[in-house]
Amino acid sequence: MANLYTLIHVFRIRVGRNKEKAEQALKDHEAILEAIKAKDAKRAERMMMEHIEKSKDSIFSLRILE
Repeated sequence: MANLYTLIHVFRIRVGRNKEKAEQALKDHEAILEAIKAKDAKRAERMMMEHIEKSKDSIFSLRILE
């Protein structure tokens, strides 16, 4: 579990340096929160899964795992 925490921490630092990715992540989080506030579980789940996929793609594009 410590390795996952470290990976996420490094990812957040690197993404934070990329203004476009940071802004997109913020938009994703706001949209997920709005779906939750609207009690639309299906939309919140879909949006969260999309956000996770984008994050995963970003992690692999940064070559953090090498």
